[in-house]
Amino acid sequence: MFERLKNWIGGLRKRMGLGNIGDATSDRAKIGTEMETRINEWMSLYRGEFPWTDKCHHHHLDIPATIASEMARLVTLEMQINITGENERAKFLDAQLDPLRERIRQWVEYGCAGGGLMFKPYISGEKSIRIDVAQADMFYPIAFDSAGRIESAAFVEQRTVGGKIYNRVEKHVRDGSGYKITNEAFRSQSQSDRGVPCPLSEVKDWENIEPEVRIDNLEIPLFAYFRIPQGNTADPTSPLGVSVFARAVRLAEDADMVYDGYLWEYQSGQRAIDASEDAFATVNGLPVIPTGWERLFRMNKFSVDDETTQDLFRDFSQEMRDEPFKRGLNTIFEQVEDKSGLSRGILSMQENEAKTATEIKMSRQRSYATVTDIQKALETALDGTIAAMNALCDLYSLAPAGGYEVSYVWDDSIVVDAETERANDRQDVASGLMNAYEYRMKWYGEDEETARQKAGEAGQKSDDDIMGFSGGFGGNGGAGT
Repeated sequence: MFERLKNWIGGLRKRMGLGNIGDATSDRAKIGTEMETRINEWMSLYRGEFPWTDKCHHHHLDIPATIASEMARLVTLEMQINITGENERAKFLDAQLDPLRERIRQWVEYGCAGGGLMFKPYISGEKSIRIDVAQADMFYPIAFDSAGRIESAAFVEQRTVGGKIYNRVEKHVRDGSGYKITNEAFRSQSQSDRGVPCPLSEVKDWENIEPEVRIDNLEIPLFAYFRIPQGNTADPTSPLGVSVFARAVRLAEDADMVYDGYLWEYQSGQRAIDASEDAFATVNGLPVIPTGWERLFRMNKFSVDDETTQDLFRDFSQEMRDEPFKRGLNTIFEQVEDKSGLSRGILSMQENEAKTATEIKMSRQRSYATVTDIQKALETALDGTIAAMNALCDLYSLAPAGGYEVSYVWDDSIVVDAETERANDRQDVASGLMNAYEYRMKWYGEDEETARQKAGEAGQKSDDDIMGFSGGFGGNGGAGT
């Protein structure tokens, strides 16, 4: 998508002033073409478009997509987002998050691939909020604050109607204490051409969109940026994120090349029989291999009359060199894991030797650290998204005013053996080192008041009854379940 849009977006940048970030009173910088090129490269690789395809005869392991998918899985495993509060505003906001909850892993995967993405809430219908998700190649930052947070941005949407290409540019700009949203539409005959300005009403889904909206005293942007939290080696001066596989791109090419050789080793080393033409029946004077046996027999012109020939068939069976290829490929996989922040064994094959619990935990630390950082970045982005949703509630009177709290639950089984930890907590409760209500809060996801109440109701029951596992581990809250 970015490739076919970049030409007309280039013209858009000049017209909108996107080449410069900030205003006359702030530091000025440029979103360099290097970041545009790299984002284009990452998204193309994620989609399976490899520049080295011809060199490896179209044999690909799809390592970029595999890394992004696995990282997203680890980040969102057992993830829970809850908005709580004893008022209608909190309940309304929590209900509006349901569509995002259902697809959060998919969105995180896209963010991991492109280095980040935008969550942009908008009003849908009269009394609901939806969240649009713009991938890294479908938005442009315009301005950043002193901390590197995006304050203004332009979003691109493309539709095809009646054989014509329509492009809509939605621009969010902070202007002092005010906030301005503008929408422009362009009509074109080509996906790579920006086209000419046209009314928004030419696209049915856009006919109710206002060309310009001004909002006073809005302290936050109506979008939130999810950024992959690692150093930007493509452009260290840019606040934009980089793909989780950015440092492993060349290794992905190496792996595909070795894999191509590995497949060729099997293909070229397949068992065959060199056979004399004299061994086959002929049709019109030409020998014919029986149908279904073409793969086995390779016809040759040697004859039994030759002094060097003892029979009509010679077995061709070459020794396979698959093990060296496997070892080479495995070494590359290990380097890919190291470069991508994944623990050994996620892509590579590790020796099946017994390891202590400490060794296993240490081997998982790399993934744990990477995943934890991404989870924190995702929390920040979701907090900003919910804050923008709350602002929309105020602006459009979608729900009565009221406070809310956001809580997150993350799975920690990457480094923690949940069953072992749970057993240890039972012992701590039995020995008095841990309260029964604390156990219930941790493993059942109960708030303190509920946990204390249920622990108190147990009264003189056994510790097992108080903790809630005399009848099984029925709870489903808390990390590690």
